[in-house]
Amino acid sequence: MLKNYFLLLLSIACFLVFACEKDDDPVNDPDPNQNDTMSVDTTGMDTIVEVLPCNGDTSLCNKRYNEMVFAITHNAHADTGDFSPFAANQNHPISLQLENGIRAINIKAYYTDDESCGELGMYVYHGFPLLGCVPLSKSMNEVSAFMEANPREVITLAFEGSVSPEQLNPELEAAGLTQYLYEHSLGEPWPTMGELLDSGERLLVFTGAGETGDIDGIHNLWEFRKDNDYAYETPEMMTHCEPIRGNLDSDLYQINNFLTNITPQADGAMIVNEYSFLKARIENCMNATGLKPTYVMIDFYEFGDVLQVVDELNGL
Repeated sequence: MLKNYFLLLLSIACFLVFACEKDDDPVNDPDPNQNDTMSVDTTGMDTIVEVLPCNGDTSLCNKRYNEMVFAITHNAHADTGDFSPFAANQNHPISLQLENGIRAINIKAYYTDDESCGELGMYVYHGFPLLGCVPLSKSMNEVSAFMEANPREVITLAFEGSVSPEQLNPELEAAGLTQYLYEHSLGEPWPTMGELLDSGERLLVFTGAGETGDIDGIHNLWEFRKDNDYAYETPEMMTHCEPIRGNLDSDLYQINNFLTNITPQADGAMIVNEYSFLKARIENCMNATGLKPTYVMIDFYEFGDVLQVVDELNGL
């Protein structure tokens, strides 16, 4: 009897010791209140690293900026919502252009107090203010909203008109765009798309007027870019490929692919933006010049197959 009682006590003691050791083992019995929610031994395990896309695709991340091809909307600000058909080069506002895949924007900006615009300030128009004149801030706010909502996109702004860097910089700052500005030194290798995005400096700005040396992130358009002829009235006239304007030693080359016969030609855009015409024209220019375009400037981007052609040139 006594022996049986002793064995019972011994069994209880062993059980209690085993239970305490189990409670002290965080692997077998994790404490939900401890700071580390999980402890995992990763020895011998592969580490999974998520690769983020660059302008929509991971394969573009290792391409340098000047190795990319961008569709750039000609007079992107001049859309049929705000401008006369005699001056409108686009049907859609900049916000929708960006949503639809455009990543380079051409804008004509002026510092003026023309009666068609308003009090002295920065405005965008095309040709004559009477045909449409809108504050530059509208365009910049559209770009800013898109960039804030899409942190893995590199955007290019190319300003023509008469806007100087000193006039442009406050507009960029007011729209919250200066935080994204990238500064490049002429002649240096361009960063990759991934490097631009990882640094946060993913907005490239060029302007054709004024001196740009005193303001970081605003580059002289004609020092950094070269382009071919742009005065085409018919598709048959689009045979010229050799750069005639800008810095001919630049590594940024633009092919102009839009028609102007006094006014923008929407019907013509349906022809010159069509896949076979546009692809053949770009390939002909590449063969004739030995240059791959950085930009292909177009009107009415939604007509034809512009973005498909650009994707193919980027290897997508």
